[in-house]
Amino acid sequence: MERAARYLVEGARAVAGGKLLQGRRPFEGHAALDLIRERRTLAPCLAMLSERAVYRVPERAVKALLRWACGLDVEVRDDIPSAAHLLALQAAGRRSVSLLPEGVRPPSGESGFDFAVHDLCHLEKFAASPHYLEQVGFFSSLERAFSDPRWPEREAELDAPWQKDRDRVAADINGSSVYLFAVLKMKLKMAARRLHARRAG
Repeated sequence: MERAARYLVEGARAVAGGKLLQGRRPFEGHAALDLIRERRTLAPCLAMLSERAVYRVPERAVKALLRWACGLDVEVRDDIPSAAHLLALQAAGRRSVSLLPEGVRPPSGESGFDFAVHDLCHLEKFAASPHYLEQVGFFSSLERAFSDPRWPEREAELDAPWQKDRDRVAADINGSSVYLFAVLKMKLKMAARRLHARRAG
């Protein structure tokens, strides 16, 4: 996690210059931070992020790093995993954090720094949520459905926007299982309506 913390600090410094440090972090009493301090001294960059507000590094991303330091199982990557891979990780109770090399940009056009912040915020929403276990159950069920040999036949006539929406639910949305199921159901109904419209001309 120190590698990820250093990646954020260096990325923030590249865009902030002399405005890197923005004051003190307001969550001194955060349970994960207290736990870490009881067990060991923080590495330099993680210590900085836990104690000082750093330019464009949100509190949620720092909390994810602190949970990671407490033993959360995180996959570190230097590329962007597929939606199927992220779904498999979440079905196993994990997520990944991508620390993209200089010059590599996501399809969205974000910087590597922004993408790392995005990943860490999702990690916090997944692992720290009171809905963590139900999210794992939802993603496990979704992975089983998608890997069923009958699934390709079921969605064969659905369009490209459905595939994009399906992958987003599988890899880029976190929340309660009720919310996740509602989003998936809504996207599937929209895809079915588009299919009906195409068939009806």
